[in-house]
Amino acid sequence: STTDSKRAVALATKLGAAGYPSFIVKANIKGTNYHRVRVGRFPSREAAEKYKAKLVREKATDAAWVTKNN
Repeated sequence: STTDSKRAVALATKLGAAGYPSFIVKANIKGTNYHRVRVGRFPSREAAEKYKAKLVREKATDAAWVTKNN
């Protein structure tokens, strides 16, 4: 997450150019707007964890979490 929308767009663009399907989700936490860069939709948590490992291994990002989106 970042409060800087331009930084989020830059990361999403970088990931997209590298072949990772990415998008941005906005969240307001205690009055502060955050921009979260998300990657993909996965059929299972296991598939998401494997993709996360790939992102980190290929150094596409230095931090990654698996979350459940509704």
